[in-house]
Amino acid sequence: MPSALGSPQAVLDAAERADPFGHALHLALALLWAFVQSITNAGEGIAWGMLLAIAILRVPKVWWCWAPAVRDPLWWVMVAWFAWTSLTSAWGPDLGASTPSPIPDRWLFTPLMLWPVMGRPWLVLGAMAIGGAAHSCATLVMSWNGRGWGTYGDVRGLSSLMMTQWQFVSAFVLCVAGMRWMTGIGRVAAIVAMVPCAVAVWILAVRTVLAAAVVGVMSVFLRPRPHVRGAGWAFVGAGVVALLAGSLLVVRSPAWARTQDGLEAARDLRAQDRIDAAVGVASGGRLVLVRAACEIGLEHPVLGGGAGWFAARLPQWTLAEIARDPRERQYFDAWPAGQLNNAHSALLHAWVDGGIPSASLLATLLFGLAWRLWTQSRTVPLASVALALYSIVLVNVPFGIPTTKAPGALIAICLAISWLGAGSVPRARILQPKP
Repeated sequence: MPSALGSPQAVLDAAERADPFGHALHLALALLWAFVQSITNAGEGIAWGMLLAIAILRVPKVWWCWAPAVRDPLWWVMVAWFAWTSLTSAWGPDLGASTPSPIPDRWLFTPLMLWPVMGRPWLVLGAMAIGGAAHSCATLVMSWNGRGWGTYGDVRGLSSLMMTQWQFVSAFVLCVAGMRWMTGIGRVAAIVAMVPCAVAVWILAVRTVLAAAVVGVMSVFLRPRPHVRGAGWAFVGAGVVALLAGSLLVVRSPAWARTQDGLEAARDLRAQDRIDAAVGVASGGRLVLVRAACEIGLEHPVLGGGAGWFAARLPQWTLAEIARDPRERQYFDAWPAGQLNNAHSALLHAWVDGGIPSASLLATLLFGLAWRLWTQSRTVPLASVALALYSIVLVNVPFGIPTTKAPGALIAICLAISWLGAGSVPRARILQPKP
């Protein structure tokens, strides 16, 4: 056991030398998982299982390389959250797979599976970006006939639309980061890959998605500062050109004819009223769900109602609310039934189901990691990329539940990247010879 190794990077390098064949296979499966998880549901599960298998098989040879990871305080916060969430099943209805969780269980295991190969994190991040770009291209091709997301929804095996939104944004932000930090052919490839991602984000036109894209891109350019001051503006200009080129592709496609038909119909006053009403109902529905979470949470404010409590209690609360004010029915009729099983806020949902301990642990994990990445990104360019990806998750937290796919994968990789630099600076100070 090479206990005398200093930084986590040195530990990972030593693990690679101790088991070169296992490391190569582990890295290949990590790249496969990072690519496939951006495209398909079933394939992602198989790739994740293979990645878990190789991680377990390598334990006897390189078990000591996990030491920097398991010493990380944030990982133990996640372990505590996972244990408490599991415990809440003892007093909650626990509706099973139909009940969303503020943090998927994979967030606990995926960082440990990726950690031994995170000495070269750009490979994993690059595979994720390529997968997201490929998914964007496939979606654009299927939407080219003017049927849009209807055609996409009919294709089985691809990721659901909810997860697709975050995969597109993640790939877009990674491509922007590649434009900034790569040189030569790598920068050209990043620009080419960014075009379909930008088009896909443009087509979605969801407010939360657009906000996540803006925050992620800002994080890439703000921290750390580029070595050449003028380079930042050049990269921003290249991103704008790519976005305009993608928009031109959309305008020239048959899908634009359908959009024009909708715009012409909206000129009718009554049609415009219906559009405004639909937007108002969707926005008002979120506020109703937040109010429902607050009132349901106050029934068990300390320990929560248990796993699945919000989903089980919401129908009764809804009937009482409609009986009090029949106009409230419009908000619930506008939402698909599958979206009425969560509070549309990760922290609120954690509080309703798991009480103060669950919400506190979740907040500590989310914002503690954000602060660490913000601090590391002052000097480490890779940490600024991790911060950009993680900001996509943070934008989603107040308005939804981060899921197992894209946001879950990103948070896992960001955790691994943060571990890569955690503790290296203090350890270096300790090892300095005394005067």
